[in-house]
Amino acid sequence: MRKATLADKNLAATRLLINLASYLKNHAGVELSQLAEDFSMDESEMRRVLTEELMVTGIPPYTPADYLCVFFEGSAENPRVYLHQHEELRHSVRLTPAETLALRSMLEMFRGAASGDEASALDSLAAKLSDAMPAESDAVQVKKAQGLAGKTQTQPTRALLRKLESAISERCVIQIDYFNLHANESSTRSLWPLSVFEEGSRFYLLAWCEEREDERRFRLDRIRSLSLLERDFPEQARGRKRKAPPRAAPSFSGGKNAKKLVVRFDAEISEDVISEWGNPPAKCELAKDGSALVTLPLLSESWAISWVLAFGPRAELVEPMELRAQVASRIKAMLAR
Repeated sequence: MRKATLADKNLAATRLLINLASYLKNHAGVELSQLAEDFSMDESEMRRVLTEELMVTGIPPYTPADYLCVFFEGSAENPRVYLHQHEELRHSVRLTPAETLALRSMLEMFRGAASGDEASALDSLAAKLSDAMPAESDAVQVKKAQGLAGKTQTQPTRALLRKLESAISERCVIQIDYFNLHANESSTRSLWPLSVFEEGSRFYLLAWCEEREDERRFRLDRIRSLSLLERDFPEQARGRKRKAPPRAAPSFSGGKNAKKLVVRFDAEISEDVISEWGNPPAKCELAKDGSALVTLPLLSESWAISWVLAFGPRAELVEPMELRAQVASRIKAMLAR
C-alpha cells in the first residue's frame, strides 16, 4: 500500500471541510451526535474539526470566522450545529490574476493525490482556470503563485497600512496604482485618504477620488503601489458628497485619539510575535520574564477579539478594558455551550 503523502492528507482534510460546509448548509440545526455519525467520527473530534479547522478558513493570517462561523445552540452535551457564511460567499467568486495563479498551483498539488472522479474534476477546474489566465502567464508565474499560496505573507499589507495611517493623519494626497477586477485593468488614481476599515477578512480604503470627483472605496490587496504626493487635502474633504457610510466602522482615521490595542504574549511565543508584528505602527516591549507587550492600532473590535483568541491562553488582552470584558464574555459563552 502506498504511504500517504502530505498532498494526500491535505486533499483529505480539504475534502472533509468542503463536505462539512455543504452538509451544514443543507442541514441547519443538525444535532452534533447525528453530524458525527454521518461523517463516521466521534463527537469530540467532530467538535474539534468544526471549531479549530472549519472556522479558521480564509486568507492569511487565517483568523477565526473570516468566512465561515460555526455556532452551537441547545444542550452542551448534544447541541444543534449551525453554519454562518460571510456575505462574500453568497456571490460568484471573482479572482485577481494572482489569486487565480495561486488556486491553480494548489489544484496541481492536490491532483497528485486524487484519482477517479476527483482527478477528472480537478483537471476540469484547472483547465478552466488556465483558459481564464492572461496569455503571458507561464510556468515561472505559476511557481511564484505556489509561494504565494503556501506561505503567510503579511508584510506588504502592514507596510501599506503604515503609509496610509501616516497619509490620513497628515491629510496627505496619495497616488495609487489600482487593479480594477471588473474592468480587468489597472489605473492610476489621486486620492484624499479618509479612513481604513475592515469588512469580513478584507481591508478597504475610503477616499475621495480626484479623477471621479466622488468618494470611493478601494480594496488594499488590489493596490499595487502607493506614493505620497507633496500636497495636502483640506479638512472639509470629509464632508463633501459623502455617500452612505461603509458597512463596517473605520479601523483607524488618524489623530492622537486613535484607539490602541495592547496585548501581552507569553515568553513561549514572544519572539515569534515580535518577528511578525514588531514593525511600526506596532510597538513591542520585551519584559524581563521573556513575555512581550504589543501595542498597535485597534483596527476593528471584531478583528482584535478573533486575533487574541487565536493565541489561546498564551495571549492576554490588556487594553482597552471594554474589549477585555468582551473577550471574557465570549470565552464564558463558549465554555457554557
